[in-house]
Amino acid sequence: VLQFARFVWSGFGLTLRRLGTAVVDLAFAVYAWALVLLIGVPLWGVVQLPVPRRVRWALTRAAGASLSALTGIHVAVDGVFPPPERPAVIVANHASFVDALVILLASPAPLTFVTSTELGSHWFVGRFLRRLGCVFVHRGDAGQSTDEVAHMARLVGTGARLVVFPEGSIDGSPGLRPFHLGAFAAASAAACPVVPVGIRGTRDIVRPGTLLPHRGSAEVFVGAPMTPTSDDFAGHADLGERARQVIAGLTRGPQTS
Repeated sequence: VLQFARFVWSGFGLTLRRLGTAVVDLAFAVYAWALVLLIGVPLWGVVQLPVPRRVRWALTRAAGASLSALTGIHVAVDGVFPPPERPAVIVANHASFVDALVILLASPAPLTFVTSTELGSHWFVGRFLRRLGCVFVHRGDAGQSTDEVAHMARLVGTGARLVVFPEGSIDGSPGLRPFHLGAFAAASAAACPVVPVGIRGTRDIVRPGTLLPHRGSAEVFVGAPMTPTSDDFAGHADLGERARQVIAGLTRGPQTS
């Protein structure tokens, strides 16, 4: 009887600990989202003002740094992005919807994010992203992709530093998924380097398929620039695979075919 009682008590204690952990996690998530609203809504209004893009970027980065500090989510950076006067296509793995915020915190100077038209069509989010200078591309439309690759190449040709997540959308499974080649075609057409970036830790902060943030830390590893070899499909595929291999090493994660 005593042994059975101990068994029951042990199971009850485990349930209580799990319940306590769930309550703490939920409380943190509510706190984090409250901060997002308190910081994000005024920021949205400020970036609509007619101020230079570098000012809008600096304000957004300061707001992100405040959110990071108040939630205790630390972002560490290893390496440096190309300076503003050197155009490049920056490609990174995509494990969580906070990846863009992490890269924003890692770069003092403005970058040009490439994201989906789905976000651009959202009234609130789209207007904010446009004020930061984001570029919107369609998914799964070959004709549109050709035009958009040319547009990205022109932006790089004018000195932009593009940030692309070549995996496309976020997936719940771990590891790198195959890369779309648009970013590498744009880099090849503009004859500019590709900079591979590995992001760690964001999947644990906001897991794919959920909107509940958790305490954690993120790391950004900036790799060495990679030079395109040729502006044709074989060259794009080669550049994409080389970048994927480097990012796999930077993230220390398994790959998925």
